[in-house]
Amino acid sequence: MWTASTAQRRIVEQLRAWGYRPDETAVRQVAAVLIAPAVADAGRRISVHLADEGGRACILVLSHQSLHDTTAQLSLTTVADCPSVAACGSDHAPDGTRLWAVVDLTTPKQGKAR
Repeated sequence: MWTASTAQRRIVEQLRAWGYRPDETAVRQVAAVLIAPAVADAGRRISVHLADEGGRACILVLSHQSLHDTTAQLSLTTVADCPSVAACGSDHAPDGTRLWAVVDLTTPKQGKAR
């Protein structure tokens, strides 16, 4: 069964598999804040995507419903306050609302990528 905590764990595991040593607490926190509004929108499904480039990871959550702008902005304000977040945003697409954050994986607290 898929849960938000499963997604958080898998994100951290994949980053490690790619050779990073992420700040697990920070990555999980960012993922949780991005996932929460998508889960709360009463939709039947969400998608979580992960990509990396240049010592950064992009965590993208797609709610297959249109989220209210207020809900998305509250989440992004919380995400933006995380010291490891380099950028974050949201956009609306025909298939729903996307919330994303770019997390710096090379800060001294988190360790260098191998």
